[in-house]
Amino acid sequence: MVRPIFSFAKKPNLKFLSRKSTITDTKPKNPFDKEGKRDRDTLKKYVGFYRNGGLLTQAINAYALAILSNGYRIECDDEIVKERVEEFLHQIYFEEVAEQAIKDSLITGDGFQEISYGKGGESGTILEVLPRDASSFDILHNEYGDIQGYRQFSDESFGLQEKYVDLAPHEIVHTNFNVIGGSPYGLGLIQTAYDDIVRDCKISESIEQAIIRHGFPKYKVTVGKEGEQIPKEVMTSIESQFRDIQTKNEWILSSEMDMQMIDNVPLGDIQGYGEWSIDRLTAALSVPSEMLGLGRGSTEATAKVRMEFFYDNVSAMQKRLANSYNRQLIDRFTGSAGLAKIIFEDANTEDDNAIYDRASKIMMATPMDPYSTVSRDELREKMGFEPDEEPELEELPDE
Repeated sequence: MVRPIFSFAKKPNLKFLSRKSTITDTKPKNPFDKEGKRDRDTLKKYVGFYRNGGLLTQAINAYALAILSNGYRIECDDEIVKERVEEFLHQIYFEEVAEQAIKDSLITGDGFQEISYGKGGESGTILEVLPRDASSFDILHNEYGDIQGYRQFSDESFGLQEKYVDLAPHEIVHTNFNVIGGSPYGLGLIQTAYDDIVRDCKISESIEQAIIRHGFPKYKVTVGKEGEQIPKEVMTSIESQFRDIQTKNEWILSSEMDMQMIDNVPLGDIQGYGEWSIDRLTAALSVPSEMLGLGRGSTEATAKVRMEFFYDNVSAMQKRLANSYNRQLIDRFTGSAGLAKIIFEDANTEDDNAIYDRASKIMMATPMDPYSTVSRDELREKMGFEPDEEPELEELPDE
């Protein structure tokens, strides 16, 4: 069992801590505006988009991979506290928990993870952090947008009645990456790129149907001579023979039959339509095509610019995710705000290599005094290390 390092300065509100199940006579006011496409049915549809696979799924997975790929570290002046926090994160499987939060925040706009506390004398002990279905949550807030709690709805329903559970703010880790002022809800990647996602689906389907319809040759079969009346049973028999023409079929016709290929017009620039749609979709998702295994037609220079933009976006997301866990989980575990902090390592390792290479050249330019241009601590700070403790200078004895 994981125990907190310190007791809570204030004990949690135990009345609100208990999960109270309630059946309402009428549906509660839904904070999602139907016109704004934020109702729970729409959120479930977004989840379905992700489950269907394709470029959208790969883009969301690319964000999660980039944010977590190089791991994280705990910054804390107290080594004992640091070790306890690291042990706590290991025991709650933090990497898996964080990955789910990232995906939920990108799919539905918000991630919700329940903090499970002990009971009785262990009421201040965090036992688990459990990812929940983000599409089932409403955020309870006042007229100023301050979060008062969370409401999780159950799939069980009784006519117009809905079953839900109320949770206190300290029972939930709430994450999001893109917010609008005045709203407690986040904007998901699918919501902001929705038009381009639907457009790409329609274009892909249209191209598929065009290839199926026009990609295989069709034939016009003429039976008999002009003006000749052909019996119906003969036409029916011939029709059945030509109904399922395969590419390997060969035909032997009498002199009274003629067979001509029709609909052999080229399909046009199908590839251009597809690439145009993919370019718009990747731009809306803010993911370089190179990250999705595409990158066709791009030069090294343009690819580098796109990757730098992507990593800048990932860096901002790492900071926001770290702030959410620091305030809503780490501080609750230690019982002291800011005592320990989680920091996600930079996803763009090329930046570090460039810094090391530049520092090496600067130091080699003045071999007699490598730190004459840039001090040791300046270099350490630039590389993300703590500054050295300067040794105390010994006073020379008076002569």
